[in-house]
Parts: sequence; C-alpha cells; structure tokens
Amino acid sequence: PGAELFRAMGCDPAGLLPRVHERLEAWQRQDLRSYCCCVVLPLVICGGAYTSLFYGFGVLMLPIRDEFHAGARWSVATGSPVYVGSLMLFASSCVGTLIGGRMAGRPDDTSGRWLRYACFGGTIMFCVGLVLSAVAMQHEQLWLLYVGCSLIAGLGTGGIYMSNMVSALVHFRAAGFPGLGSGLVGCIFGLWPVAFATSWPSLSGEVGTPGGFLVVAGLVFVLSLPPSFLLRLPPPQIAPTESAQEDANSIHGASATSVEGTEIG
Repeated sequence: PGAELFRAMGCDPAGLLPRVHERLEAWQRQDLRSYCCCVVLPLVICGGAYTSLFYGFGVLMLPIRDEFHAGARWSVATGSPVYVGSLMLFASSCVGTLIGGRMAGRPDDTSGRWLRYACFGGTIMFCVGLVLSAVAMQHEQLWLLYVGCSLIAGLGTGGIYMSNMVSALVHFRAAGFPGLGSGLVGCIFGLWPVAFATSWPSLSGEVGTPGGFLVVAGLVFVLSLPPSFLLRLPPPQIAPTESAQEDANSIHGASATSVEGTEIG
C-alpha cells in the first residue's frame, strides 16, 4: 500500500525526467556494456561520496573529541563519542538488511523505483544527520551527535549504499561481467575515504570540525542527487536471472566488519 501511494503521488524522482529515462532505456537495450561504463559507473562515483566520511571516520575521532574538551568528557571507559562511528556502521547495516530485498525489483516491478527511493531518502537523511552533528559539536550536545551522526546519517548511508551497489551489480551481471561490478564499486568506495583522509587536515584547518561536516553534507547532497533521479534496473528482457541484493548485503557486511575492526584496533 505504501509503495502504491508513492506511485500514485508521482513521488518517483524518475517522473521528473521521463524523456531522459526513455533514452536511457534505449541505450540499455542497444549497448548495455557501454551503458555500464558511461552511466552506471559515473553514478556510482557520485553516489559513493558519502563513503568519504563513512569509511574515513577514523580520522575524525580526535577532532570530535577536541570539540567536547578532551579529558573532561571523553574516555574509552565512559564511552562519550567513542562509539559514534561504530553505531553508524550498525545502523547502515540494519537498513541494508531491511531494504535489500526491494532493490533489485520483482517480476512485476522492474522500474527500479526502489533504487531511486532509497538513494534520494538516504541522501536527505545523511545530509540532515551531518548538519545535526555539526550543531551538536558547536553546542557540545553529545546526545545530538549520536542522533545525528550514528542514527540519522547512519540510516541514510544504508539507502545510498544499497541503491548504488545493487544497480552496479545487476547491470554488470546482465552485461556479462558479474564480478567486475562489485570490484569496481569496492574500488570507488575505497578511493573516497583516502581522498577525505588526506584532505581533512586542510579542510578542518580552514572551517573547523563542525564546518567540515557541513562541507561534506553539501558535497554529498550535490553529488548524490543525480543517482537519485537516474538509477535504473536493466530492462526485463536483458535483466539477470539471479538477484543481486544478497551479494550487496554480504559485501556491505564484510566492509562494515572490516572498518569497525580497524577503528577498534
């Protein structure tokens, strides 16, 4: 019922670009391999911007601690901001599990609308969460940091991740390269944190830690909007017979475990 309501209200972002999607579908049917390289990968690059902070969160622990006056409120024993990144990973994994079954569509629904719903909603939540996190640091409200960063932004990352990952997996699988899609996405999602970690000292030096969160929120908002409107599934005639959401869930779980283990270490 909820999905039908969204559909009836015309809330699918693709509804704003009907002619664009007609041309994209024609391109998919004509040459899916070039479509994967020229459309799917650029969209994943844009959508992966959130991973800069999500997987690069380790470089933020000391700056966040300093915003809450190190020594007065922060320690491993008492918690404080220690668990912000880990809980964000947990929230993201929960979302991936809950919505993963919808992402690759069903026999009676190959529109790809759930990809766009997830990416659009995830982008909004992630950016709102970072804005709240910046406010929390400015006013030293630790509870708001957990709400904004761990909960709201964490839930948002799950939507962005699943939509972009599943889109890449199903397209590359339909094009005859089932393993290449996940490999390229993993590479892209790994490059963003490297760029973030190396540029963070300069960024925070100019605008401070709260300001840096706002800059990242703006960057993710601008870059993740195109996937929110353009993500698609392959046409039914060339769609893969096996769904890809299980692959995405397993990759996401492995990534989250690896990153969280790195933070703890």
